[in-house]
Amino acid sequence: LFAGCGTFALPLAERARVHAVEIDAAMLAALDAAARHTQGLKPVTTEARDLFGVPLTPPELARFDAVLVDPPRAGALAQVRQLAASAVRRIAYVSCNPDSFARDAAVLAAAGLVLYRLDVSIIAFVRPAGRGYFPSWEEFAGGLGVVWASALVFSFFVERLRVNADGPAATAPHGTCGWHSATFTGFFARSAREVTCPGLPGGVATSM
Repeated sequence: LFAGCGTFALPLAERARVHAVEIDAAMLAALDAAARHTQGLKPVTTEARDLFGVPLTPPELARFDAVLVDPPRAGALAQVRQLAASAVRRIAYVSCNPDSFARDAAVLAAAGLVLYRLDVSIIAFVRPAGRGYFPSWEEFAGGLGVVWASALVFSFFVERLRVNADGPAATAPHGTCGWHSATFTGFFARSAREVTCPGLPGGVATSM
């Protein structure tokens, strides 16, 4: 859901049938073209739909074995409420906003879904000391360091980079942190028994 141009839908289609839902017609057209011209994919269908105003309902979700949701920063509260009321067994939720992620995850947890895995990645572009910001593409591509952090070392990197989410830049060990972002991915299942089940025998609905 919120499938965009297929960032997740196309890789998922290597393993399962995918139904991609997105409001932007141009993005859906690009996704459809990529799916038709890529060999080795399972069937990919698309649907233009405003998931904020008209989310997929439990009866519509019943045909899917798993749902992947990748909403904008506002989250997907209306759709998450429908997912919580549905019989979908597994849900992956990708977010770049911890506030909306926590809100939506709480709705799923209250409905009995188990949050069995949470991945957190931090990306920070660091300007090496003495170099200007993006003076050329070569500088951008080759001069900036990229720092990744997992949930286990989240606090370490925040301390080292002194990342301030409300500030334009922060001091880093080897230069200046000019841009940073965090992505949260939560994996939910109806029961702990389903956590070890890797297969996706039916279709997958993506909302990215």
